Amino acid sequence: MIVNILVVLVLGLVQGLAEFLPISSSGHLILVRALFGIQGDYLLFDIALHMGTLFAVCLFFCKDLLQICKPPFGTVGKLVLATIPAVLVGVLSKNFFAPLFAGPKYLWIFFLLTACLLVLTDWIAKKHTTPRLQVSTKDAICMGLVQGLAILPGVSRSGSTIAAGVAMGTERSTVAKFSFLMSIPIIVGSLVLQLAEGVTNEMDWSYIFLGALVSFGSGYLAIKAMMRVIQKAKLWYFAIYLLVLSIAVFFVYFV
Repeated sequence: MIVNILVVLVLGLVQGLAEFLPISSSGHLILVRALFGIQGDYLLFDIALHMGTLFAVCLFFCKDLLQICKPPFGTVGKLVLATIPAVLVGVLSKNFFAPLFAGPKYLWIFFLLTACLLVLTDWIAKKHTTPRLQVSTKDAICMGLVQGLAILPGVSRSGSTIAAGVAMGTERSTVAKFSFLMSIPIIVGSLVLQLAEGVTNEMDWSYIFLGALVSFGSGYLAIKAMMRVIQKAKLWYFAIYLLVLSIAVFFVYFV
């Protein structure tokens, strides 16, 4: 049982930052759990952390959400198209990929893959001198397909979807905004699935609330930082971090 307030703070911080920075929240949460020796699902606490990031993205893009809820609902349709592939991949491959979530042993492969995607994104972004200013239907489908890849722990959802959008020739900040909006139905869907599995409370409610609050605050700051970074095409900063992390995990478990 998690009883240490420091662990709660770290998990909330990691969830908020890694959910929106292109470094993989699932991979980092697995590492943190292994570091602190945390065993068990703690579904209610996980739901609270995801609720924090959900509120963060909704607050940051509240004006955009209000705008897309007005006719002709073009962006809503694109978000639906982008969500369907991820849902199908998640449902059909859940049991197949389940062993990868058991521990951090093979995270180094997926951290390295994300690092390569980020470097490729920066390189492609510089090649497009006149990028499109709107996400097309084709962009949405492509980003949705790639989002399905992010079910793998260590593969960043935001990083992979932004990479796909930029590769299709769309402007970086536009792609980043759409990517973050794509996270809303994914997070909601994840919460629904977790609730459907049944939830028992094994933690103090103060810890649950604190974890959600930290996740919300760090998530909001991560979105704000990412929107600035993406405009300057500096994703390779995160690629270096992931490369170092990948090497560290590899050495710990294989050398």
